[in-house]
Amino acid sequence: MLTRSPPGIFFFAFAALLSAGAQASGFFYSDLGAKQLGRGATGVAGAGDLSAIIYNPAGLAELEGLTVQLDLQLAKQNTSFTRSGGCGQAMAPCETISDSSGWFANTMSGVALNLGVISPGLHGLVIAAGVHGPSAVGAHNYPDPRSFDTAVEVAAGAPQRYSLISSSNIILYPGISMGWHANDWLSVGAGAELRYFHITQSQSIFGVGSLGGDYPDFDAIATVDAKQTAYPVFNGGLIVRPIPSMRTFSIGLAGRLGAPVSADGTITIETPPAAKSLNISVVGNQAHVELRLPSEARLGAQWKNENVLVELDGTWEGWGAVQDIRVTPENVTINSGMGSNKTVTPVAPIDLRKNYRGAFTGRLGGEYALANTLPGDLALSFRLGAIYETSAIPDETLQVDFVDGPRFAGTLGFTLSSHGVALTAGYAHYFQGTRDVSTSTAARVDPLGGPTFIIGNGHYETSLDALALELTWHGL
Repeated sequence: MLTRSPPGIFFFAFAALLSAGAQASGFFYSDLGAKQLGRGATGVAGAGDLSAIIYNPAGLAELEGLTVQLDLQLAKQNTSFTRSGGCGQAMAPCETISDSSGWFANTMSGVALNLGVISPGLHGLVIAAGVHGPSAVGAHNYPDPRSFDTAVEVAAGAPQRYSLISSSNIILYPGISMGWHANDWLSVGAGAELRYFHITQSQSIFGVGSLGGDYPDFDAIATVDAKQTAYPVFNGGLIVRPIPSMRTFSIGLAGRLGAPVSADGTITIETPPAAKSLNISVVGNQAHVELRLPSEARLGAQWKNENVLVELDGTWEGWGAVQDIRVTPENVTINSGMGSNKTVTPVAPIDLRKNYRGAFTGRLGGEYALANTLPGDLALSFRLGAIYETSAIPDETLQVDFVDGPRFAGTLGFTLSSHGVALTAGYAHYFQGTRDVSTSTAARVDPLGGPTFIIGNGHYETSLDALALELTWHGL
């Protein structure tokens, strides 16, 4: 029967909110900027366009005159999951489910001005205003249990429902950045942005205590909507050219400070039909979520001449900062019974253990410009690159919301330019090995401590395709 004190409902629903917040900063992602994507997402030692806002704002100092950049990136994550251990009361084999969300749009667009056009004494000082999203796919759609007719069909056809049904996340970073070419051997830069954070996510939760096994008849659906409208985040970096006789060789160092998320939102719960017969209801829908997103450090070395550019970068992301996530329900209670038998149970704050770890990335990219081979003012450049990344998520906490793992990407791209106008395209395909998880601790929550029902074990497969198109104009 349904329990009369099911705070586990809120525990699991808020877990959905927290996972979406972490996704806004990374895990399985493609990097932004069409030029950088084409050359292995390198650019710490000199991006060459407004993508320096992300990679290293010191690189903005390379830009001359006025630069206007419009960038559109589309990313599609291909994910499938086969849960092990069986589905339904008969524990029959689970069906393999897939993410059907399609392509997710992102951007790295803005405008930059070298102040030398105003005063020659300010040449080399560049101010930029831009907006970009997170380097993450922000939408997922898995089988919805409400689309099936029977509990047997739900159990087999939506075995991922306790991890995720759907999500739609929008994270934007509008801001101002500056790059300064201090002298022949040094450029410095810094940026300040206001992060906009808005997530919506739905998943199944279990409304029965002291009951083990797979019983979809007692599932509820929780939908979380949370927002943080403006939080300041900062980054900075420098580029040095240490060899006087070879200023075409540069070393870049950049970093972004970790920033807390403090989001206010709502949670709505579609309770199972049996809840009404026992006079169980949820009162209140407000919650406050706190976690800290990681700091990031980038190091890169670049060599270039008139026609050739080669860069090698390394990136560290401190996801080890995400160990515990704090959820504070605000005036949310579980009401059960009637009259003198009515009980009101406040939902206490919840600490969710995530156990993430730091992740490392190696990137190698190159660019070749065709010289004196095209008619008129036309210029053409080709790019190739490769990326290798480690995973931030251990097997114990892996679920379909982030199918993260060690991965390799191959990239390519080109730029065609004429009379100050450039069209750039970049493409990357991220290969990721399959993950067979048998040590998962991700479980459906039973509020009364009934038999643990593990939902994270199984076979995971994923890959990602990213395509970026960019139109740039240089003037003045």
